[in-house]
Amino acid sequence: MPPTLFGELEVSKSYGHTPLSNPCYIAPHVLCYISGNALNFLDTSVRGEAALSKHTNTKPIIADSQITAFGVCRKESLIAFAERGHMTVQIVKYPLGSVVGHFDQENDKDAILTAIEFSHDGKYLASLSGLPNYRVTVWDWKNNVMMAFVDSASPANTISFNPFNSLQFCTSFNFSGDLSKDDERGIKFWRMEMGFKSNSLKTISGRECCLQEQPPVDPTKSFNDIHISHTSEFHLYPRSHAWQVDQQVLSTVETGDAVVQYNPVNGESRVLFSVWKSRYEVEKERVEPAHSVKGVAFLDADIDLEELALGRTGGNQDTQITEELSRDHFLKKEYGGSENLRCILATKDSIILGGKDGVLRFVSYDGEIINQVVVITNGAEIASLTFSPDFKDVSITASDKCIYTCELSTHSITQNLEIESFGVVSMALFPVSDFVVTAHKDGTLKFWDPDTKRISNRFSVFGSITSIAAHPLSSVLAVGTETGILRIFDVAFATSDTPRLLMREKVSPVAIKELKFDPTGRYLLSFGDEECAVLVDIMKKCTILGFVHTRHPIASALWDIEETEDTEAENGITTRLFLYILNHNKTNRFSNILKYNVPLEEEVPQELVSGFSLEKFVKIMAKYRIDELVTDFVVVSSGVSSSRSFYTITDDKKLKNFGRPSNSHEDASEYMNLGTPILEFADHEKKNSKLVLSISTEWLFSYSPDGTVTARNFLEPEKSTKVFAHDSAVGGIQQLAISRDVHKLYSTGYDGVVRLFEWKSHMAAARRALIEAAEAAEIAFGNKLEAIKNVVVSLNQTPTRSVDPPDSENEPYYFDIVSASQVGTKVAAVTDKDGGANGFEDKIKVIRERLTKAMQRNETLPDLEKIPKTDFILDFAERDRLMAEADARVKQVRREIELENLKKRVIRNRIKAECWDSMEVIGASIKSFRPDPTTTKIAEVTNFPIKKKTAQEIQRIEKVKILRKIQLHVEAAARKEKSSASAIAAVPTDDTILESATTEAPPPIADEVVFNDSKSLLFSDFELTTNERKRTQIVLLGEAINEIKVEFNAKFKDFCKVKKDEILKIEDKNERILNITSELQVQEAIFKPVLDDDEVPERIIEVNDDEVKAEKFIGPEELKRIEARKREEEERRRAAQEDNYRERGLMIMMGGKLDDKSEETEKEELVKPDWMNKPREEMNEEERKLVKEFEKKLATMKEEQEKYRKALETELKKLQGFILELCDNFDLRLKELLVKKMEADQAIFKNELKRIKLHQSLLLAENDEAKEWRLNLRLEELKQEKMICTQYLPEIKKELDHFRDEYDTTLRRDKEIDKLFKKEFSTMDPMFELFYKLFKKREIVKTVAQEAADAHIESPFPGIDAPTTTGATDPIDEVYAPLNFDTDGVEGITQESWYKLVDLRDRKILSEIETKIAYRQFSEFQTIAQSVNDENERIRRETDKVMSDLASFAEYRFHTTYNPETLFELKQGQVEVPQAPVVTDYSDAELIHRSVVEKLNDNIVSLGKMKVDALKEMKEYRKGIHALEWENKMLDFQAEDLVIRTRDIQLLRVTKQMQEYIRGGDERKQTNEIVALEKRAEHNSKAHVHKLDDRSVLVEKYQKKITEKRKENEKLEARLKDLEVSVKERRKIHDVQVKRKAVAGGTGTSSGDKVVLNDIYTRRKLVDLAKSQAQDIAILREEVERLRLRTYPAFPSKSMTAGVAGI
Repeated sequence: MPPTLFGELEVSKSYGHTPLSNPCYIAPHVLCYISGNALNFLDTSVRGEAALSKHTNTKPIIADSQITAFGVCRKESLIAFAERGHMTVQIVKYPLGSVVGHFDQENDKDAILTAIEFSHDGKYLASLSGLPNYRVTVWDWKNNVMMAFVDSASPANTISFNPFNSLQFCTSFNFSGDLSKDDERGIKFWRMEMGFKSNSLKTISGRECCLQEQPPVDPTKSFNDIHISHTSEFHLYPRSHAWQVDQQVLSTVETGDAVVQYNPVNGESRVLFSVWKSRYEVEKERVEPAHSVKGVAFLDADIDLEELALGRTGGNQDTQITEELSRDHFLKKEYGGSENLRCILATKDSIILGGKDGVLRFVSYDGEIINQVVVITNGAEIASLTFSPDFKDVSITASDKCIYTCELSTHSITQNLEIESFGVVSMALFPVSDFVVTAHKDGTLKFWDPDTKRISNRFSVFGSITSIAAHPLSSVLAVGTETGILRIFDVAFATSDTPRLLMREKVSPVAIKELKFDPTGRYLLSFGDEECAVLVDIMKKCTILGFVHTRHPIASALWDIEETEDTEAENGITTRLFLYILNHNKTNRFSNILKYNVPLEEEVPQELVSGFSLEKFVKIMAKYRIDELVTDFVVVSSGVSSSRSFYTITDDKKLKNFGRPSNSHEDASEYMNLGTPILEFADHEKKNSKLVLSISTEWLFSYSPDGTVTARNFLEPEKSTKVFAHDSAVGGIQQLAISRDVHKLYSTGYDGVVRLFEWKSHMAAARRALIEAAEAAEIAFGNKLEAIKNVVVSLNQTPTRSVDPPDSENEPYYFDIVSASQVGTKVAAVTDKDGGANGFEDKIKVIRERLTKAMQRNETLPDLEKIPKTDFILDFAERDRLMAEADARVKQVRREIELENLKKRVIRNRIKAECWDSMEVIGASIKSFRPDPTTTKIAEVTNFPIKKKTAQEIQRIEKVKILRKIQLHVEAAARKEKSSASAIAAVPTDDTILESATTEAPPPIADEVVFNDSKSLLFSDFELTTNERKRTQIVLLGEAINEIKVEFNAKFKDFCKVKKDEILKIEDKNERILNITSELQVQEAIFKPVLDDDEVPERIIEVNDDEVKAEKFIGPEELKRIEARKREEEERRRAAQEDNYRERGLMIMMGGKLDDKSEETEKEELVKPDWMNKPREEMNEEERKLVKEFEKKLATMKEEQEKYRKALETELKKLQGFILELCDNFDLRLKELLVKKMEADQAIFKNELKRIKLHQSLLLAENDEAKEWRLNLRLEELKQEKMICTQYLPEIKKELDHFRDEYDTTLRRDKEIDKLFKKEFSTMDPMFELFYKLFKKREIVKTVAQEAADAHIESPFPGIDAPTTTGATDPIDEVYAPLNFDTDGVEGITQESWYKLVDLRDRKILSEIETKIAYRQFSEFQTIAQSVNDENERIRRETDKVMSDLASFAEYRFHTTYNPETLFELKQGQVEVPQAPVVTDYSDAELIHRSVVEKLNDNIVSLGKMKVDALKEMKEYRKGIHALEWENKMLDFQAEDLVIRTRDIQLLRVTKQMQEYIRGGDERKQTNEIVALEKRAEHNSKAHVHKLDDRSVLVEKYQKKITEKRKENEKLEARLKDLEVSVKERRKIHDVQVKRKAVAGGTGTSSGDKVVLNDIYTRRKLVDLAKSQAQDIAILREEVERLRLRTYPAFPSKSMTAGVAGI
């Protein structure tokens, strides 16, 4: 871009802090931070109040666009930074700012670098990019070589090197709320492995860490804000990290509740300390005060703290802690609560933590607070911490972008940077003084001094500011707020520090968008997003004149002064003020510019102001139209008299110049199209750009959301200069202001930065142009001194408002207040004229009473004398207003109801289209007439709802069917050719058995293949070996399911017709039943079946009148239509009645009735005449005869009526029975339909299951294909890696041999120098040792550069030296002190020997350096060779593993392809696998053909019959043997019994009683015995009754005791359970204590415990042995008795019974 007239714009000052990267120290007391595209330098050496915003004299480093990240290398005084939109890292020298180097990265164009870090030795530079790749790159920045890069899988925006190892670094994500919960976030540790020709980055992810005890949930948070893990543990994600002295990494966590320590070697993590107490600690704290305070919470002294920690205090404790644990009980108060720990630094002895509460905490490594320092008191949180180079200070960055410093020795806090540019919403510049005013979100107005470039004053407004404007000739400031309130201040600050409020009014119902002063300073224009702008006269005590109306909302506006020649004027020039207003028509996409003439007279005539509208005062002069959407415009003189042109920014982001017609050709009646632009410039990349015209109207500036400012001079419009100002990612530039002499530009942006730009002139012509512009501005300012004086005088006359209340939404509108005051003034004038307010009210009262009496009297008059009520109306305007309001309200309500109905209709139509119109078959059901007697429920059968198929689905199904038919035809033809060979009958193989077991019948083999349905097109289950066949089978199964549904739906439809027919029959029968019951005059329950809503689904979309509960509103039009229909119906009925031949014939032929006369005669009753009631004696013969006939008729009629009644009753029973039979038959048929429905469901479910299995197999196949592709891809990658390694191995071996040879050569040369020294000085035997010491003497001398480097040696922690590996210098850089003859010389040495010694020593030193270099190169390359060999071995092992996986995967694919999963339908008895409760596993089951099982069963049955027959024969044979044995034994026993009886008789002694008995019998004795026995029986019965009474009393007592004991037992059982639980817990605690004692003492149980345990074990063993032996003895005794009784039946002995009972 060519330079402009003044040169180029550059940033002179940048206010604000952009915390995209943490501030860093570039020098011991110089802090560098980002401010937009500038790097500012802050001096932190100053303490106290003087330190606030104390910047160094170093010029800021300016980038071309927004700086996103930077890093510093303090050893080399270098700064590396990256810009938005570029993946280039630039390295500049501090403090000169000269570019040292830069390097580019190839990455996504939308990616940005988010972090840059130098290694501590300054050798490497690492960068980290953001989305989408999160690429980590390491550079050798000195040689501009990329060492390695890798795309990280997890988000990261922080990077740091290991202080002791420059090949290791760490990345983490400092959580800021821009990640979702599903994003992977964590910490990673990287290690760079050096290779032969390429390097690699190896990563180790930090393992997830969690709290063992999850803290209580915060009840104030919503469910989505609570981070709850899937387990009971509380997961911790890292946030900010820092390296420790032992090369471990400390990190705060995302929740701010803990500090986690990571091991970078293996990624292991552990919680170092947490802000949460354990439950044990909480209970311990609660136990101690519980024992000390009575009545609060008392605990048993025996309760163990471990039980409290485990939450087990026993269920039988009488006293428990009743206070419930809350979240606060678990918090450690000293950490400031949960979610407080934000950032971290590590020192030798402590950890520095920055908190959300703005407190800096120094914590020991065991979690104890050492000290706390309050840093921030305004509610902001600590965002980052940084050590100073000397580790004496800590730089603290707050969330409000302020920067503080903490001195570690005294813990004193100093604020170094206060952000004054935060929250800027508007900006204005006073042309008189070049003071800049910024308005902020909090209502603060800040005044910036152009000389000191600092804030000189500030004050606040009680409202949300949206816009401000500065007066062009004075110190008047206009402020607009969000509530539409306009304030005008005099901010001269001459007499006080507070401004003078001149006006405060609400001029707009919406927020004020812009304020514009005209160039003369008289008028102020205010407008918002509405169709009017308010005009204020500043010179007339800030009077609001009115508003200017437009047809569309105002987009922009500006003032313009035109001077034309006028001979009638005093100085020959007439000055006219014009107002231009821009609005848009976004529908037709064009813009209108309206030109108004605003008079500059001193007074505004009142007759020109009507109703606050300035239409007569501010007249429209012209209307211009541009056929594009214009975002902003300015009016510029085109150099010709009275000629102007428009410079506009259009929606296509271009600056365009349109010519404007002269004033003489302007017409206000119609729009003038400006046509095509004269000039076009593409200056910006984003829409909604703005234009600013300098006061001298020579310069045009444009600014845009893309963050750039473009300056253009009208003398050279084709030349412009463009400068970056603000970050485009957050909205770009907000506002731009230009000083009076155009030397300075001020800009504010949405990034919170305020910029000052100045012209940079490299040429003398540009510098001269600047001087001339400044002089011209001073001359123009001098010409306005008179106008300035007039303005000052007017301001002094304007009164000051003393009250400035806060803004309120309910504050009244200014124009409403003025209107009300005017009406009040008129009313007051009338009341004064009539004698005051009281007289006026009295007159109104009298008039109201008279009018009321007249209306009441009018109601009592006749209708002819009444006058209409409308004649009583006095205020017709009020009547019309009320009626208009009522009509408007009716229209509004009607509109709302119509919109509501329209919304409901749309929802209804959508639901109907999706759920009704889209269905081919609507879901319906058929219900039985009567409940099922077994279930007492109505039987119901539903059909299958079927959705309509789309044309694509039908086409797809037909295509699949055609392809399948073609395939079957081809297969049939092939089988026909093969069928010519003779078929050989054979035993069915397993394959044929399985095929016969499938559910699908194979396609028929015939001369012509016929396909009746989709089932005939199905594949066999064993033919589904490819994915294409499976997909075809899925489609065919779906079509088969559809055919099943269609077939059943046809039956269902026919059955619906059957039910309707049955209902019609029942209705016919019911009609006859009603006639019969009416004739019989009886009440019978009539069964009236109706169709349910489920049986008639059409009812759901039909609305009947009885369903509408609301009263129907009938409008006038509807009422007219109803009356018209009634009239038409009456006319039709009248016309039909004029000549109705049907009714006339009925009247002539049957008397107007169709009833049977015979039935009427049967129903007729005989009426007995009155004369028949007289006595029979008074009747004559004729009358008696008539009486007999009447009685005979009466008897006959009663007989006929009885027959008719019985016939009707019989018919009624038949009809009821017919209806019952009809219902039963229908219900029976419905059950049959239900069975068919279940069969259809079974078939559908079976096919659906097949489809699910096929879909499952397809999904598995897709995963298998992906897995196979990954394995093959990995194998190819391994082959490539193997080839590369194989290619490198010879070169590596060759290079390794080369370095080994060089090292051997240098080592041999070094040894030769030793030999040469010994050879030369071996003759000097006494002084050889001294010479050898001088020869070996190595005193290192530090150069100036090394001393400077040592002064900047960085140790990451105070008091800890870096390891020797890091601090070792390069052998080439080592400088040894030379030998000095005066100090090192040996007595007696010659000058020649001394020179020879020095020469040999120098050669030795040089040889040692070469040897060290050679050894280092050899060892480094040997490490590389070893790493390459290791990599080669790893590739070989991984290749073998991948090939093994491929082989096993191929076998798996073969089995899954040819061993398909098949569905079989078997009967329950055919499944012999034991059934599981839920799902039976058939993986080990085998499917056997039925014929095989039946044949096996036949063989088993035949063998079983043979065995049963043999057993029967054996049974009969053994039965005969046992019978003979029993008979022999029985005869033996009988013989033995006879012998015993004979012996007893022979040995019997005959006593006297026996002799008496033999002689006379025993009758007398028997009588006496009987009497005695009867007495005894009577006594026993009485005693028995008495004993029963006693026993019943005892039983009752015992029952009571049993009840009491049972209750006691229940209590004891409950107590026992509690005691068992307590004993178990005590035993566990005892075991734990024993284990602890054993672990603590290092020994097991004591000797006494062993003895007791041995005694218990021995006793237990003896008891068990005694029990087992007693059981064996009892069993043997029982066996002996059983064997003894086998010979003959006998009762068991008492001893046996007792023994068994004892057992």
